[in-house]
Amino acid sequence: MTQGRAQTMNRLVTFGIALLSGICVLHAQSFETVRDHNLWNRGQNVAGIAQDSTSVSYARIYGGYESGPLHNYGQASGLWNAGVVTESIRHIGKLSFCGKFSFEQSQGKDMYGSMFTEPGTYPIDVLEFTPGRKDLQKYCAHGGLSYRASRSVRLGLLANFDAANYSKRKDLRHMNYCQHFFISPGLIWHKDDMAAGISVKVGKRSETVKAEVVGSAESTYFAFFDKGLMYGQYESWEGSGIHLKEAGVNGLPVKDIYAGASVQFSYKGLFIEGGYTYSSGKAGEKDFIWFEFPANHANAHIAYRLDTPDGNHFFRFGFDWENLGNRENILEKTAIEGVTTVEKLASNNIFRKETCTFMPEYSFVCDKWEIAWKAEGELSGIVSSQLYPFVCAWNLFDLSTDISSTVRLGKFDVSASIGFCQGFLEESSATVSDIAGGTAVPYRIEEYHDYCTAYLKAPKYNVSARAKWDFFKGLYAMIEGRYTGTTASGVPFGKYRWGASVSIGYDF
Repeated sequence: MTQGRAQTMNRLVTFGIALLSGICVLHAQSFETVRDHNLWNRGQNVAGIAQDSTSVSYARIYGGYESGPLHNYGQASGLWNAGVVTESIRHIGKLSFCGKFSFEQSQGKDMYGSMFTEPGTYPIDVLEFTPGRKDLQKYCAHGGLSYRASRSVRLGLLANFDAANYSKRKDLRHMNYCQHFFISPGLIWHKDDMAAGISVKVGKRSETVKAEVVGSAESTYFAFFDKGLMYGQYESWEGSGIHLKEAGVNGLPVKDIYAGASVQFSYKGLFIEGGYTYSSGKAGEKDFIWFEFPANHANAHIAYRLDTPDGNHFFRFGFDWENLGNRENILEKTAIEGVTTVEKLASNNIFRKETCTFMPEYSFVCDKWEIAWKAEGELSGIVSSQLYPFVCAWNLFDLSTDISSTVRLGKFDVSASIGFCQGFLEESSATVSDIAGGTAVPYRIEEYHDYCTAYLKAPKYNVSARAKWDFFKGLYAMIEGRYTGTTASGVPFGKYRWGASVSIGYDF
């Protein structure tokens, strides 16, 4: 009897260990793990999704809140967000598919500052200064296809569409419409453990800012047009220098059209990619082109996967280089018999920026746990020269790093991370007043400048923790908490910011 019970107990223990191992393996096959196991999936050639044969998908609904005075200029003191997202990689015969659909709604209070959805995307900006609620909606639809044309050739096509609506409904209100679309065909030739590919990309990013005053205003609202390094024009939002109200132009339209190509090579666990993109950006429409900002962008990415009996090691290094300029056009409007024509008289090179970014990463993934480290260093040289003979220059270095770990305990995944970031800024300016006979300096809002540079240079640390519970056949619930703090003193913002989010999802 005792021996029979012992055998039964041993069988139960063996079954339990096998079941736990199966659960851990199932956990290891999350979407992120499968995606990153194929090194081509982080590249720009969608045909590379067929370099792996594991199908995986997920769908998730989430919501969160963050609050605290430690935030950049104009960001929300309190921010709600909620959304849904689904993403998939599927392999069916000779075809492989990847896709993503998402929607997110965000609402922030006490917001002012930039009217653009993503400040910093363009070399110009327009700011307003009436605190109020802002609403942001983001839409995403991405789709990719890879086809095995022969034993050695794979063809791919990727189409991505992103859109956003941004609105503020208090006093000086504004509404934004932002769209970003690109299409990218790709080709891969492969034999045994070696593969080489090429892909091209053509796209357009556009955004239009429309502003108006709601109700009766006791005073005129002012706005600031930032032309670079926080120098620009400050006047009534209907003024000609702000470009929000221009006869014959629909708001402040900005667009950026780009085209590029990249090449890839892989051998066993090694993946190498390099690419180049040229973009042509403009602010204005028709004959009213106020600014032109062409850019050259080059990037390189190298990754190596080392498979061992204990798990998978991933080493990655990314490099980006960009050279951006901005020319301000001098336009003259002439009205003849009620018809207005616009002539471009000249243009001035008012802004130049060159940026190099380095991104090393390391991660280790096994059945029961994983750990990841990544860092990013960005070195920028920026020159703004809007008004002769004044020149302002920035030498800027941004550094960030974080380390995270996840442990799998049966049906639970427990994760934690800690990170650090800081900016180092050297600013210099010069005016050849002896030659010009006086000092000519463009306008700058000093409070805005002091706030932004203090936030940039402040050392900030962040910690987060997350728990995920797989409670029924791929269904899971997840909760996450975040905290950001700074050790800086004498700054125009607070010392902390916290956030939390909850989500329910399904892995399949």
